[in-house]
Amino acid sequence: MENLVHIGHVSRVHGYKGQIKIALNPNTLIKKPKGLVLFVEFANKPVPFFLNSFQPQAEQLIIQFEGIESDKNAAELIGRQIFAEEKYITVEVDDLQKLNGYSVVDQDGNTIGIVSEIVNYNQYLVKVMIDGNEVLLPMNEETLLEIDDVNKILHLHIPEGLLEFYKNN
Repeated sequence: MENLVHIGHVSRVHGYKGQIKIALNPNTLIKKPKGLVLFVEFANKPVPFFLNSFQPQAEQLIIQFEGIESDKNAAELIGRQIFAEEKYITVEVDDLQKLNGYSVVDQDGNTIGIVSEIVNYNQYLVKVMIDGNEVLLPMNEETLLEIDDVNKILHLHIPEGLLEFYKNN
């Protein structure tokens, strides 16, 4: 397949039922696994593997492929390079740092504040100062509406009640 991106390598076996750990390349995050197929490199060619389980963690994935049900079978994959279709790879954190200083505008067109930092705690969060308080807003597939680089505006769908929660605490 053409649109494959190298995401990391199999670092070790996890447990005894065929799960493996994939060490992700720095600043790589994989989107939700619906429809996700990972490709393992054999003889310089990507071979598709379907997933039985998928657990994203900081800088790694714990997964189990269909048909690999023992630690012995899983051990044969150690060191192999892993690829995924480009559509499942999110923007790297370093690229997101360009958003520092952007205005945050909600789904109703209201300006919320200015981005001070993008952090990753198993999901991307946008730090914004509102009335002297640091507020963390989720930025993911559901909440990111648009990034307007020309006007330096980050459009987010802010979950109902989240800003009120910060204001009341």
